[in-house]
Amino acid sequence: MFELQKINLEIEIEGFNAIYYLEAGKQYSHAPEKHQYWEMVYVDTGRINAYSNDIGYLLEQGNVIFHKPMESHAHVSDSCVPNNTAVVGFTTHSESMRFFENKIFCLDKKARSLLALVFSEAPSLWPMLPEGADKDNYYFEDAAFGSGQLLKCYFTEFLIYLRRIGSGDKIRPNDDARNIVMSSMGEPMLEYMQNNLYSNITMDDLS
Repeated sequence: MFELQKINLEIEIEGFNAIYYLEAGKQYSHAPEKHQYWEMVYVDTGRINAYSNDIGYLLEQGNVIFHKPMESHAHVSDSCVPNNTAVVGFTTHSESMRFFENKIFCLDKKARSLLALVFSEAPSLWPMLPEGADKDNYYFEDAAFGSGQLLKCYFTEFLIYLRRIGSGDKIRPNDDARNIVMSSMGEPMLEYMQNNLYSNITMDDLS
C-alpha cells in the first residue's frame, strides 16, 4: 500500500480582488492607494514611474513589481511614452510571498507565457476590469466551469517560477521618477486649494 504524500502549499492564492489590462496615455496617473491585498503590476509596453513608501523607481517594458498589503503606492505615465500595464490584485497569506517584497523582476520568455495564460483565462471568470471600474460589484455566478481554479493554477505557477529561478533585483531608488510622481500628486491638491480659497480646508480634504 502506498501512503498518501500530502502536498505542501508553498504559495496559496485565496482569491483575486481585481484583474485588468490598462492602456494608459502619456498623462495617466493615479493617487497613492493602499489596500489589504497584494497587487502585481506588469509593464507590457512603454514605461511608468512608480512610487512606494516614499521611494521612486522606473519600471521599463517587461518589468513586474509586487506591492504588498497596505503598502502605499502610485503609478504615473512617462510624459513622452504611453504604456500598457497588466494588473492583478490577489489575496494570500503565504510566508513565501516575502520573497517578492521590494524587488523588480524582468520577465523572460517563459514567465511572459505563464502570465499570458492568466490573462487569457481571466475573461472566463469575469469581465476584464477597466481602470476606475467599481471592482466590488463583479460576481462570478456566470463564470465558465473551473475558470477560477484554472486562474489560480496559472497565477500560482507564474509565482512559483519566479521564486524558483530566484530572479528579481532590489528596488533602486530613482529620484527623477519620484519627482515626477510627487509632481503629479501635487497638481490636483494645488488646483483644489485654488478652487476653495475661502473654505476651511483640512488635511483630510487634501487626502
